[in-house]
Amino acid sequence: MSEEKIDTFNAASRDKTRQELRWRRAHILSPFVNAWLIIFVFIFTVGREFFEIGTQNDREIPDFSQAPELPGVLSIFENFGMLWLPALLLVGFAVLLIPYFVSWYSYFFAVDAHNVYVRSGILSKTERKARLDRVQSIDINRSLMARLLGLAELKFDVADGSHSALAVKFLKYKDARALRAQLLSQVRALKEADSGENLAPVTDAVSSLGDGEPEHTEPTRRERLREHVATNLGSGLKDADETPVLKIPVARLIASVLLSFTTCVTVLGMAFFVGLSLFTGASLVSILFANFALIAGLGSALWKKFNTGYNFRLSTSPVGLKTRYGFTDTTTQTVPAGRVQSITVTQPLLWRLKGWYQVRVALAGKGGTENTFTGYLLPVGTADDLARVLPLVVPGTGSGGADAEALRAGLVGSGSAGGFTVSPRRARVFNWLTYKRNGFAILPALLMIRGGWAVRRLVLVPHGKVQGIRVSQGPFARHRSVAHLSVDVAGHSATYPATVQNADAAVARALFVRQAQLGVRPASL
Repeated sequence: MSEEKIDTFNAASRDKTRQELRWRRAHILSPFVNAWLIIFVFIFTVGREFFEIGTQNDREIPDFSQAPELPGVLSIFENFGMLWLPALLLVGFAVLLIPYFVSWYSYFFAVDAHNVYVRSGILSKTERKARLDRVQSIDINRSLMARLLGLAELKFDVADGSHSALAVKFLKYKDARALRAQLLSQVRALKEADSGENLAPVTDAVSSLGDGEPEHTEPTRRERLREHVATNLGSGLKDADETPVLKIPVARLIASVLLSFTTCVTVLGMAFFVGLSLFTGASLVSILFANFALIAGLGSALWKKFNTGYNFRLSTSPVGLKTRYGFTDTTTQTVPAGRVQSITVTQPLLWRLKGWYQVRVALAGKGGTENTFTGYLLPVGTADDLARVLPLVVPGTGSGGADAEALRAGLVGSGSAGGFTVSPRRARVFNWLTYKRNGFAILPALLMIRGGWAVRRLVLVPHGKVQGIRVSQGPFARHRSVAHLSVDVAGHSATYPATVQNADAAVARALFVRQAQLGVRPASL
């Protein structure tokens, strides 16, 4: 058979398969989830107007008992009598929702033995497909509006990165769980067929990397009840093959938010506004409204810290590490094995009073600002929690990684202890508080970068994950013979860059060459 006939046959087979697909619509309440902002603004605007009418005594209350003379097409509402205003508001609300219902009407999804399809659009049609054998995880996410309506979103994370992620929005929560269970079984069957062997649990792969495994005790009746409520109402579903690692207590989370730099800035800002009001005699409310953007930004940052840590749970599964969190929105995120690009451990100044740490990872395909991946493996935890989390993502000494002494030197040490090379004394003019901490250590499998004083940080980068190396040197740095060396990895946050600051210029150049040599070796994560 010629190649042309083979291509024609394959195309005909695909068309036949597409025709046999059972296309399904999302839940009919999906438009209300997508239009939550429009609904909130509409209710807030209408409610504020009626509230002001009811609270202002000097304002004349309009007569809503009969419809006024309405112009044009609106005159039809005069026939509703006393109900003319609710009818008018209802029609206006429906008009605002028309685009969302049109989008829902043109939205379909289908599933076959090998793929998931999503089709949308009327004038401009779009069809996307995700191969099940490439799927890394299938997560269930529920926003506040989706939870109120009993709906959920299925998100498919594929191996190609964030732009290949596919989502089915929205299904009834029970249907979403059933479809997820069905698709997970298909994914495992396809991958087992390709590999010829079952997937080994992540816990088996990391059991030799260090101590700190969580202790499992028989839960009490109250703990079982709390687990049931959290699973069904707040934290999302839990797979039977998952092994819990840790859970963040709410009291610790609230204390960590109160001890954060953002809270300190907020308190100082509020004190400044109150003092300004007392000194100038201006209204405090007017001052707050004038600085609404600043206050809203600080409030949003505090809320994000709380929401991403509330009911936070970390567990291991056959596909990787799983995190679940959320107060109003419940989010499940998966960290597939092999896609961790770097690990960052930080400790803010006030957290040292309690001995707390934070752990974040960079994930391939998850570095864009539009992506919702937070990267937290530990929003706030003790040293014992740190000992449980790091062995899951950091290679042990048997694999050329870091031991406990090296990690401690990176977290709290200074100077050359633990094998670190630090900035020369002449660099103190740039960082007089941190020049003894700024440094690096090279291990067979990792590059460890240490720095910071107000916020201690330790960045661990596997050599095989390095995508680029840069040495930068300004005019004053050239005069002092120091330089910065930056390591680029996929998905790394710009907040705490993987940068060796103010290293000796000759050492930085030597590290540049050495890291380029080590980067050609296979990654160990």
